[in-house]
Amino acid sequence: MSPSTTDTDQAQATFGRYAETPYDQMTPEQQEGFRILAKAEGGELQGPAKIWVDNTNLAKAVAPLADHFHPPNHSLTQREREIAVCVILGKWHAPFPINAHNRVAIELAISPEVVDALLCGQPTLLEDQREQRVYELATALAAGRYIPRSLYERAVEVLGHDRITDITVLMGMYTAVSFTLKFYDVPADAAGLKR
Repeated sequence: MSPSTTDTDQAQATFGRYAETPYDQMTPEQQEGFRILAKAEGGELQGPAKIWVDNTNLAKAVAPLADHFHPPNHSLTQREREIAVCVILGKWHAPFPINAHNRVAIELAISPEVVDALLCGQPTLLEDQREQRVYELATALAAGRYIPRSLYERAVEVLGHDRITDITVLMGMYTAVSFTLKFYDVPADAAGLKR
């Protein structure tokens, strides 16, 4: 335990190291942010939203972006979305979202071997041409690699700019997800408060 961590801090932690604020103890502004973010999240706060909600301005700003990445608002199939998400989560090693998206990818009939490759940064080959381009683009971006003209052209030809920009922003969003959950040391099986 660090010198700045008190027993009270540990006793109040509800989601990893984070002490969630019960809804009835939130300020009116936080309750408004909660309602906006919960609506965008499909009714229940999950993952980093359980932490972001206490920052009213952030909750209001993140909600439209979170809503965009729920069907039918974005241009990706659910499998394409999970491929990009698994690639970026594999880079950042945050247990909570890796656990959640490993399950989602397998539920979407992405083989466990492919999901393992996506999360572990290993090479894989996907039968669907669009899914393969999503994988190639996401892998290059997650690795911080230069995007050569040939990859750019293949991606634009198969995916188009709407899907490409959805992929890049989605990966940025899941970088923020990972950083939040890593900082607060949220374990893979964390439940947090029901609010």
